[in-house]
Amino acid sequence: MRYRFYLSLLCCISLLIISSPEVSLADQFHYKNLLIGERPAGMAGAYTAVSDTPEGAFYNPAGIAYAVGKSLSVSVNAYHNSSLNYEGVLGGGDWTRESSSLVPNFFGMVQPWGKGKIALSYAVPDIIEEDQNQLYRKFGNVSSLTINLSNIDKTYKIGPSYAQKINDDLAIGVTLYFHYRQVKQIFSQYYLFKTGDYEWQNDNYRLTEYGVEPKIGLMWSPQDKISLGLTLSQNSIIDSEARSQWTGKTDLTPPLFTNSKEPGIASSSDKRDYPLAVSLGGAWFKSESLMVSCDLDYYGAVSSEDRESVLNFSLGTEYYLSEEYALRGGFYTNMANTPEVKSGVSDQNDNVDIYGFTASISRFTRSSAMTFGLNYAYGAGEAQPVANTDIYDATINTLTVFLSGSFNY
Repeated sequence: MRYRFYLSLLCCISLLIISSPEVSLADQFHYKNLLIGERPAGMAGAYTAVSDTPEGAFYNPAGIAYAVGKSLSVSVNAYHNSSLNYEGVLGGGDWTRESSSLVPNFFGMVQPWGKGKIALSYAVPDIIEEDQNQLYRKFGNVSSLTINLSNIDKTYKIGPSYAQKINDDLAIGVTLYFHYRQVKQIFSQYYLFKTGDYEWQNDNYRLTEYGVEPKIGLMWSPQDKISLGLTLSQNSIIDSEARSQWTGKTDLTPPLFTNSKEPGIASSSDKRDYPLAVSLGGAWFKSESLMVSCDLDYYGAVSSEDRESVLNFSLGTEYYLSEEYALRGGFYTNMANTPEVKSGVSDQNDNVDIYGFTASISRFTRSSAMTFGLNYAYGAGEAQPVANTDIYDATINTLTVFLSGSFNY
């Protein structure tokens, strides 16, 4: 009877499912987690039809054909904070996962090469660094719950690009990125019950994957002040190695979380499938001082990962106050690629649609530029952070303060 009582209680509050890599905040449920580069980050990522700086290697490699001379760009996310909050999970109390990181997320350079332009770029489109120690007291039959979570999940892209003008109005380009992702996650939970019994479990997960992501881009100017851009990309994993290890201890008989006090180890070489990505952009250069751009980003469905197709939208603008200063701003969506959370079903992924706003200011000298900007995003939806059919409200907040520099030489 005591076993059944504890089992019923812990099914309502157990956070074991959180230790799965599927809920790692380096965010497999969204595709637009970090905006890359100096100008694009200020314009909400609406850059497919512009892309005439080193960042074009990431957004649309055809655009670097229009880069002026030789240029170098470095973007530093001075501070990136992301929080995911599940409401009312622990005996009516909230449970929050928070990540903070300091990371340079782009480096790129462009220079002439033959009849076209060649570029080399490095980008970090997604990063999470969680290090949390949390203590919850006196809910249900639990005296205290201690949670320790360490989670590092980083994705890197590095590779060359080449672009060439077909004529004055049309250019084509290609980028070949080497993809590298590394995950290191440790999750520990310790329940102390009011009866004096306890349950402890520790999960350790490691993932390393390698792949290639080619990007093919087109840039077309049908009119003097209009530019259109198209980019196709597909990330293919060549090698993947995942390893998980768990151990636990309890004085309950039988144990609730583990079937053995001995460590358990599992490994997998399954390769994750990534979606086909298509970006279509348009830009209107109203005057020498004002430009407006927009992007539609489509990501295909991935049935093997239970991911639905997604369409994101970005709208950005750039306005030159003078030859020395420019303002940029924008709005973007970051829609969830997961199915809607349904009642009566367990083990469902979070479904939270995110909306973001960006703003930046740049100062120019004769051969260089410095940019300071902000990116704030918020989303609300539903989630199942516990191992049963209960559904909880979930919110996501992200704030990025970025500092970027570029240099023409």
